[in-house]
Amino acid sequence: EATRIEEHNSFTFSNNVIYYTQGNMYGKQWDQVHAIVDKNCYWNPSKPVSFNGKTMEEWRNAHKKDLKSIIADPKFYDISKCDFRMKNKAALKKIGFVPFDYTKAGVYGDTDWLKLAEFDPAYASRYDELVNAYEKGAER
Repeated sequence: EATRIEEHNSFTFSNNVIYYTQGNMYGKQWDQVHAIVDKNCYWNPSKPVSFNGKTMEEWRNAHKKDLKSIIADPKFYDISKCDFRMKNKAALKKIGFVPFDYTKAGVYGDTDWLKLAEFDPAYASRYDELVNAYEKGAER
């Protein structure tokens, strides 16, 4: 979620595969946020991909984002079994996606280091509250 409009580049969002079946592609202010957004592969199996109500071309022309992104089915092996390996190698090549071994991702090391990375559910709950309030137009 991009919730704060800043003068500088807030983040880079590139070389990703975005697969979704509900909700909006981008949040409320993605058309205003200063970010590099490009070389992504978007797919929604149940409806046409939309960028806050715009087609990809309209989004590109209006915001100069996703200029080298594509809309393509990544052809996951078996989503129902959480097998997210992708068969559509041509799409991956177009966006520069480099498959990685997810079993090697994450935090590892000594006990003190692992403790620093523990997830606090209270933070997630508070974040959800703030986003919901923001999306409803409530004062922050």
